[in-house]
Amino acid sequence: MVAPLNQRNAHPRDESVTFEAEGHRYLIQGSSEGVISVTTLLGEFFPKFDPDAVIDKYYTRWQQNSYKKPECYNKTKDEIKEMWRADGDKAKEEGTRLHQAIEAYYNNDEEVEYDQSRKEWKQFQAFQEEHKLEAYRTEMILWSSKHKLGG
Repeated sequence: MVAPLNQRNAHPRDESVTFEAEGHRYLIQGSSEGVISVTTLLGEFFPKFDPDAVIDKYYTRWQQNSYKKPECYNKTKDEIKEMWRADGDKAKEEGTRLHQAIEAYYNNDEEVEYDQSRKEWKQFQAFQEEHKLEAYRTEMILWSSKHKLGG
């Protein structure tokens, strides 16, 4: 389903690109061959987080001084790594839900539910109240067939 704002403010180039959430793939003019996402491109410029390297570097210190990183004190390296993975998964899920709720807000979609007592939602509401933004679109895929890039 196309979001109301995206439908109302459609652009001719919209018809030439589609996004497939499964696999985070963009199809430009019907083909994904050679196309990379902006997310993938940007990822090339930043080192991937290496939990083993961080744990190896700081583990002894965390075990000797519980106040330095109390959530890691008295935990094995594997427990710390699993905790970080779970925290990362939770943050991604919560970020996605908030993103969906903000899109729903601007598109007047009441079917998306979000806990409005959460700090993040209150921060969004305060920002919106202060700036009185009127959304033009909630998503707009930009793409280049020349550069084989979508995002």
